[in-house]
Amino acid sequence: MIENTGQEQDATNLCDYCQLTETIPDLSVAGNLQKWYDLEVAKRRLLYLLDNLGLPYGSQMEQFVLPLSFDFKEDIQPVRWGSIKIGKEEKVFTGHADGKITINLREADPVEREKLRVAFGETQRTLIGHFRHEVGHYYWQLLVQGKDEQSYKAMFGDHESPTYSEALDLYYKNGPKLNWQESFISAYATMHSWEDFAETWGTYLDMYAVLDTAENTELLEMPG
Repeated sequence: MIENTGQEQDATNLCDYCQLTETIPDLSVAGNLQKWYDLEVAKRRLLYLLDNLGLPYGSQMEQFVLPLSFDFKEDIQPVRWGSIKIGKEEKVFTGHADGKITINLREADPVEREKLRVAFGETQRTLIGHFRHEVGHYYWQLLVQGKDEQSYKAMFGDHESPTYSEALDLYYKNGPKLNWQESFISAYATMHSWEDFAETWGTYLDMYAVLDTAENTELLEMPG
């Protein structure tokens, strides 16, 4: 485990869930400990669901075919010394790449997250929602890529044409497809077939979580 400052932490005595976190925030910054805690809570909620569903995942230590890991990082701003900027600016983008899920620390701040929700015109934006969405990309790569792409294309469309970058540009230029509510789970799902899959996956996990809670609180019990 590596702190955002670059300091490596010993992870050998951590539980299976905690070992999946590879990068944590700089804990010397006020408020970051609470944000890290909130991120870990959301991550555990995600992994609990994956275990309940019997979905495969594993770590690099286990030599899993596509190791799952998490980076919790924040934007790095140059330090100002008078009119001079020292250091390099680094923007952190929430996303998935080859098994690594990165979450920008801003998403663990309710105020910042609400600002982003309004800026992007979203109906909702939650911390657990990011985890459930991004793990959809993970499972696309693990279970679909190179294995069942034709069935995938029949359901979600061609992920190769347009390319992801082309689709992204078109989405932010023109907005979602007209009447998207008739065929898609969300406006963002219209952007590219990968996002359609991830949005659908995340919504399925949302529904499963609600039913799991209802079952464990006996709300699903029929009156006797």
